Amino acid sequence: MGGITIGGGGFTAADQEKLNKRMADKAKAEYDQEQTNADVKKVKDYLYYGKDQTVGKDAPYSRFRNPSGGVARDKLEDRGVDTDGLITGKSSANEDYKKGGKVRSSASKRADGCCVKGHTKGRYM
Repeated sequence: MGGITIGGGGFTAADQEKLNKRMADKAKAEYDQEQTNADVKKVKDYLYYGKDQTVGKDAPYSRFRNPSGGVARDKLEDRGVDTDGLITGKSSANEDYKKGGKVRSSASKRADGCCVKGHTKGRYM
């Protein structure tokens, strides 16, 4: 069982191309996630709001004299992340509106206690 197949049925150049593309996509996704994690850490560590500032209206202060906290904040906002919530540790007024649509909270459930249409108390209708 196993071994080399003679006369076809083996690994082709098209299979290799598909594998290369899949591995490249996976590597890019991992890199993007690492960048996002680094940006979140930078925003949390570098930026803060002073007593005289309004969250969401004013730009946050930076603890360090370099632009990297602000650059990380801009990149996260482009991805739809609530950076004001990251800085303050509380959800902001905008938290329901993210890139891609509105997030439903538990307060927006239907009257029957379920947020899925056609589904009530653990049963499908």
